[in-house]
Amino acid sequence: MEKRVEISWVNWARAICIVLIYFAHSVEISGQPIPDWLHCLYSYVYVNVFFFVSGFLILGKKVQPSNIFFRIMVPAVIFSILEYFPKVLLRGGELSAVSFMTETLGGGTYWFLSALAVAQLIIWALQKTGIKSIWFYVLCSVLLGLAGIMISRSGFAVIGYDDSFPWKYKQGMICTLFMSAGALYGKYIGNRSLPTWAFLSLTCAYVLGCVLFTGHMGDSSVLYCSLQVSGFLWSMVGILCVVEFCRRLPECGLIRYVGRNTILFYMMSGAIPTVLTIMFNRYLTLNAISLLLIFVLSFAIAMIATMIIVRYMPFVKDLRTLSKKNK
Repeated sequence: MEKRVEISWVNWARAICIVLIYFAHSVEISGQPIPDWLHCLYSYVYVNVFFFVSGFLILGKKVQPSNIFFRIMVPAVIFSILEYFPKVLLRGGELSAVSFMTETLGGGTYWFLSALAVAQLIIWALQKTGIKSIWFYVLCSVLLGLAGIMISRSGFAVIGYDDSFPWKYKQGMICTLFMSAGALYGKYIGNRSLPTWAFLSLTCAYVLGCVLFTGHMGDSSVLYCSLQVSGFLWSMVGILCVVEFCRRLPECGLIRYVGRNTILFYMMSGAIPTVLTIMFNRYLTLNAISLLLIFVLSFAIAMIATMIIVRYMPFVKDLRTLSKKNK
């Protein structure tokens, strides 16, 4: 396995967005209302930043299918199997062989990881052409993104249970748009930061836009394959704000730890808030305070669980560590 070089702002961006994911899931699962402008503020960036960063990191490197398989797909399958039965029992769903296969081996549980794996496999396939021009990848990502949206709107499904089976391939096609944007950023901006005045102006414009024009910037949802041009552009404004903000932050050991383990955090971001919401709903009244408690406790529990996994079960992150230990 190759040695990965870590970039401070990348870890900051990942850490900030995984925290936003926990907050978003806590809000969604608990059912507690939040101001529309607040939802707008994070909904354009909290997942799309990951695709953008992935494209930035892939620039100039060869994508290794083995890394996609062992670092993304295998952990996703392991966690989805562990989560499947408790999730069905807690939510009152119906157990079936079809739903089990779709949610686990079919990559249906963790849509983000499934889409990311598909997108990276697409980049790997494009790299096999030998074409190195970044504009080739941009053109292909635009065509693939449009194709993913069109396929979704057509209602095409491999099986009736999940129209994105297998492995959220439609979402994977669409998120190549954000990955190509990240690659363009890496090529033409690289290690430089935008001037402070530009960063502040961009951030003010984004915040004011979310507050004053909530619901009018267009959809940027990769999950629901409802990406619009205006939504994509607005999402890019938000992503640039996050990235430029993170570039200005000092390196931090805790942030580095969260940033390098975001996949583990993500795979617990649904189950933990769900269990806590059920417990709070049984013994307490759900309100704004309980929402904050669910959010904070969810992330704290995930942090403890991640530390245990990294320390005692590192093979969960990458099965190849088992063979490495035996050498």
